[in-house]
Amino acid sequence: MRCSSERTVPTESNPRAHIQKNSVLDCSAAACRRFRCDVPSFGIQEELDFILKGNLSFGWVARASCQLPCPLQTQQKKVSVVSVAEITFDRAVYAQLPGQEAFLRAQVATMWEAAARR
Repeated sequence: MRCSSERTVPTESNPRAHIQKNSVLDCSAAACRRFRCDVPSFGIQEELDFILKGNLSFGWVARASCQLPCPLQTQQKKVSVVSVAEITFDRAVYAQLPGQEAFLRAQVATMWEAAARR
């Protein structure tokens, strides 16, 4: 299986306002990495797992989500990080069964909460 990745740029012109208003960190407010894997064949009932590992840094979120001056007590305490998985396929070769469209896209939001420093 061959995989590649690309960095996407945020589409939100004011990420600070977006995070303050929505408390959501998605690709509209932050740079994202998009992974694409070409699977040459896929059997019936065959499973395919992907495991992504990495580090998320949120220091810039705290800085971006507060008004200047920015004392620690007024910084955003919670941010929802959104991850999306999507299956696309060559519709000239494969067909999706009617009613199964919901299985082509999944989304999960993980709540990140800043811990108090001691």
